[in-house]
Amino acid sequence: PSRPAYRARRVREIAEAVRRIRPDGLSLDFLRHFVFWEKVPVAAAADSFPNTCFCDRCVASFAARAGLTIPRDALGNPPAAAAWILAGHEAAWTEWKVELIDSMAAETIAAAREAKADLEIVLHAVPWRRHDYGGAVLRIAGQDHERLARRFDYLSPMAYAHMLRRPPRWIRSVVRTLAATTGARILPSIQVQEAYRPGEPLTAEEFAQDLREALRPPSAGVVLWSWNGLAKEPEKQRAL
Repeated sequence: PSRPAYRARRVREIAEAVRRIRPDGLSLDFLRHFVFWEKVPVAAAADSFPNTCFCDRCVASFAARAGLTIPRDALGNPPAAAAWILAGHEAAWTEWKVELIDSMAAETIAAAREAKADLEIVLHAVPWRRHDYGGAVLRIAGQDHERLARRFDYLSPMAYAHMLRRPPRWIRSVVRTLAATTGARILPSIQVQEAYRPGEPLTAEEFAQDLREALRPPSAGVVLWSWNGLAKEPEKQRAL
């Protein structure tokens, strides 16, 4: 998201797809900084996440926005740049990351709605609440759900309880927290089949429990990931 040419190309591609397909809705996924959240343990330490990206382009962009001068020994030296930023300017760094994501959302939504004004737009969101993992949703992913909620019609947390080794009731906890803190319509996404847990299937009963929790108020509905999985399993179709 820090590369202007990449941003412009992705915004253009999405707007062109909306003009061509004329969909009722658009769901934006991977609108964040890198984090492999799908494999983060429940008890992961707040300081165990990779904080990215400290390439020259990102560091220069951050320094310009924050009005800072990069130390000579940090130029072209990502580990030194990271140490300097995180030691003295972490709050500003986090805000810069959040702004990159928020501004890219704004550009994408504006272009998509110019192509089709009545389009409903969903953010497929990292399913972390603001206090989880020491605020990693802001520090690491750069997703400020409260800020982003003002731009989207729905927030859709990827509440994949089986994948994340969470109980079904966790899904509703995420929905309730996001609804209360953002005021947005929350459309939880739940998984249909096992992912990242080979040999540990997601049973029809657990799917049914996840589904019930996902649909409890204040949920605005449910997204199922994915259709291919559901099509293969009649028991889960009956549960649905």
